Amino acid sequence: HWAVRTSPLAFAEAAIAASENDERGGSEEQQRIVVLSPDAPEAFSGPLDRSCIYVVGGLCDYKRISNATLHRSQEAGRKYNVVARRLPIKESLGDIDVKILTVNQAVEAL
Repeated sequence: HWAVRTSPLAFAEAAIAASENDERGGSEEQQRIVVLSPDAPEAFSGPLDRSCIYVVGGLCDYKRISNATLHRSQEAGRKYNVVARRLPIKESLGDIDVKILTVNQAVEAL
């Protein structure tokens, strides 16, 4: 089972804080943070790596803001080991109209 945590902190800081108390251990330089973003140019490819911290719904809003999660992850990537990946919806299902999933759908897809 995977631990699920919520935090009022920005996702990079929250992930680093969580990893300090995590059984996986490691320093912030070693800890890789993978942010799911529908705008990421590179698709996620599994399987999940238990040494990584996955951020799903790191930026939730009532309406979709194009590139918001991607830009935040790129900004955090300058300081932390953060990469943005999207779920391979197009690769798996072809061209479909739905490109955004709810948080629970994204977790189930992982």
